Amino acid sequence: SHIQALRKAMSDVSQGRPVDVASIVESASFSKIPWRKSLLSQAVDEALSSVDDGVTARAIENRLLEEQAAQLLPRGDRQVYQSEIANSQRIIENLTEQRAQILAEEPTGSGKALSRARSDKQARLRDIDQRIRQVQERLEFSRNALAPHEPGGQFFEARAELARRLQVESELNAQAVSFYKTAEVRTPDEVAPFEPDKILQQAEQKMMADQAGDIDLRIAEDSLLESPDMIITVLDDDGNPQSRSAREVLDESNRESEQAIQDSSLFDVAVACFLRG
Repeated sequence: SHIQALRKAMSDVSQGRPVDVASIVESASFSKIPWRKSLLSQAVDEALSSVDDGVTARAIENRLLEEQAAQLLPRGDRQVYQSEIANSQRIIENLTEQRAQILAEEPTGSGKALSRARSDKQARLRDIDQRIRQVQERLEFSRNALAPHEPGGQFFEARAELARRLQVESELNAQAVSFYKTAEVRTPDEVAPFEPDKILQQAEQKMMADQAGDIDLRIAEDSLLESPDMIITVLDDDGNPQSRSAREVLDESNRESEQAIQDSSLFDVAVACFLRG
């Protein structure tokens, strides 16, 4: 099919017709390597799977952060807890001072009066200790309620992390936009005219240059001039060694090389003609 496409393209070019090798090229097929296709498919599947897993994990993490960030208390509510904590701390300090003063008192009197004074002191100490415990409970409650909404807390840090991610995404988008550029439309004057003769001439020149530059080929030909009856050992298609004439092997190699170069050049021309219509 490929050879037919080349011949059809060259015939169209020589007769001045638009090149049309679509019907021929479509039927062309290439040899397949099942194991390579399997490995490539597996590699692609694994890469896509890892990307999908990463995207899914990222989405789950973002959703969790959003749920936590949504629970962050408004500033006004946080200030209420902060005021409660400050007031509770001041009350505890005052009650602690009062308790120290009561402890410093020395009951006076004798008999029943002294006993009543001591009982009164213990009663006042118990009362102040109870009040201190109550205020400490309120203080602990306010601290625990406010902790997730303060720096280092779960809800506060979730909101901060979301803000950081949005900032990074915004910067990446800005960088992507800076690299974007609308393709410029070329005018007919800027488009180089299609010259099939020039393309063929360039292909022939390239073939001649490749042949002239093949140093190994020239060395082999010089050796055969000196020893035209040279016999060399080569491997056949099954990998078995066999003795053949060096001249015969060289001629066969030259024919295969020339045919490969010609097919490559003609295929480039055919494709170029096909693309240009």
